[in-house]
Amino acid sequence: MSPEQRRRLVIAAAAVALVLALVVGFLVWPTDSREAGSASTASPAEVGAAAADALAAWPAAALAVSYWPSQSAEDETPVTEADLTVTADGKAAGTLREPEVGTAQAAWSSGDLYLNGDAEFWAAQEPQRAHDLSSAGRWVKPEKRSGYYLLDSFGVDAATLTPKALADLVRAITSDPSVEQAEPQPVEGGRTATAYTADDWTVLIEDAAPRTVLGLGGNPHSSESTVHPAAWHPTTPAIARPAVLRPAQDEPDDHYSSPYLSVRPRPADPAKAAEVPSTVAGAASAATPPGPDSGESATKKGPDFQVDEDSPALCDKPTCVHVFQVTNAGSEAADATLYTNDPGSPGQPNPLGTLKPGESRSVTFSHGNLARPGQTVNYTVNVWVYSSALYGPDPEVPTRLRDRGLEPDKQSELSSVDAPLRPAATRLLDAMTRSVPPSDPGAGNINASALKALDNANRLKRLPLLAKVLDSGRLQNPDDLRRLVAENNTIGKYRELEQVAHLLQADPTARVWFNGKYPAPDGEYKADAIYTGTENGKPVRRCVQIKTGLGERSLTRNLRDGAEQLNGQKTDSDELCPPGFERVLQVYLEPTVGVALHDATRDALEAYFKDKRRQQFRQNMCDENGKVRVDRLVVINSVGVHQWTDLRNSLGIPC
Repeated sequence: MSPEQRRRLVIAAAAVALVLALVVGFLVWPTDSREAGSASTASPAEVGAAAADALAAWPAAALAVSYWPSQSAEDETPVTEADLTVTADGKAAGTLREPEVGTAQAAWSSGDLYLNGDAEFWAAQEPQRAHDLSSAGRWVKPEKRSGYYLLDSFGVDAATLTPKALADLVRAITSDPSVEQAEPQPVEGGRTATAYTADDWTVLIEDAAPRTVLGLGGNPHSSESTVHPAAWHPTTPAIARPAVLRPAQDEPDDHYSSPYLSVRPRPADPAKAAEVPSTVAGAASAATPPGPDSGESATKKGPDFQVDEDSPALCDKPTCVHVFQVTNAGSEAADATLYTNDPGSPGQPNPLGTLKPGESRSVTFSHGNLARPGQTVNYTVNVWVYSSALYGPDPEVPTRLRDRGLEPDKQSELSSVDAPLRPAATRLLDAMTRSVPPSDPGAGNINASALKALDNANRLKRLPLLAKVLDSGRLQNPDDLRRLVAENNTIGKYRELEQVAHLLQADPTARVWFNGKYPAPDGEYKADAIYTGTENGKPVRRCVQIKTGLGERSLTRNLRDGAEQLNGQKTDSDELCPPGFERVLQVYLEPTVGVALHDATRDALEAYFKDKRRQQFRQNMCDENGKVRVDRLVVINSVGVHQWTDLRNSLGIPC
């Protein structure tokens, strides 16, 4: 099975790519001596020298890479993954991927980065990190800015990931006097490997000759690292977090961590390696500076319609005439339709066709004078411009927003969204408010909370995923979107959203209740995702709790909580699966959980869960009456998706 095939998520009917991060920190669990292979008698320096010599001899390396940006409690950012080919002379080319949405071709040479990404890829980046969405679909060269990475979601210079640089890093780790050597651990194919750690970096080396380097992970800001950050100048090292996560009592389950990089090297295919120089040269010759990265010029990309009136303020004739001129003051051509409450055309659309940048067109309305002879009548004429490029294909969506006092062209939370994403943002704002009529006494509060949630979604780059959920038309609880969007600022919540988007994309028959109430004849039920759909031509009904594992302690705790929630046994939780639904406990092993788990095969995961030190995990899968709490356990890591439905025989669950 190819690496790409191994990354396919199969919990839904169809498999789509759900690519996760590789190793950034390393957790190595002690193994029972009866299960582990015999450890090498060679010293770490000898093992590292042999592995480094073999690695340095490669003319080019094929790298599966993950970059884990700095994390904070306010903004937990998903990893970016890359498949790269790096030559011995420091040229790199390949693909960057964001979870579920967005890809970009990438090339590096002499510290310069070139990107050709789609709109979804750019939408997942920070606007101040050298881009706006006008950069999509063409090669750009991100500008170096003091204090910022060239690309915040992948803040490493891939041209420094040469075979020699990686080999030097292996030598530095294994020859360090303070190097820590872990116990051998099972890896793919029934073999064993050992992790060596020093100075915030860990290398995993196969125990048997020829001492293959299976993975490297650590902080690219480390002072001894031969891997360099992609920044304008060396930034102050962030707060260091150990490359080896300690046992549970010492594990730093905090809300902040510095960047981490993981690399899984393999010898490059000669044909692909030969293409790298021409790919880099082509990108360099075609690249232009990115669009403006901040300020008014960035948000004005795309169409921008302005309306001017050329009519007298006082009409003293039997017939009154109003002339409105619509001008596209933006940078891209787009369709435009003028709406007005003018008595000559109240509420009727007035199509203007496509207006190029700088082009203007006028619309004239006439109506009988509203005032009787000798009297004066004051009235206000409101006008606004609808464009599918800004508000999507359905003019009823912005019309509903205007009816409830949310003017799309004047609401800063909406107008500040980059033009290519504004249709999705408009649909989201409508979905979050339409269930409450404008006449409702609480409509103002609903508007305010929806605007706050929209701002949160835009700031945290969630709009592309939310658009996939909305556009499916099969989310069954859209009324919960205000709450769901407002709270989606952690990795755990992001994984829930990611999985829901995946389910709706993978199975065209899926109907999903996303962290909301599922109505049943005997009451209401709730879980992270409850869905009905089709798999292999057969109907399925599943109730899913979605968890993350950031370290061994949080993994054990979250698996326990998820099992309890599936059965309504978690204190202070209203979650419980409806009768007749398969109970699914799904866990994402995040990079910080370490290579032993994050890069583990199915056999290695089974060995971990069956180990005598995992007795608490196995007990947590059973309730106090000795009944199993989970029908299907799903573990997702860098190798792929691993599923178990017979937990007793496969994992030793005692119930």
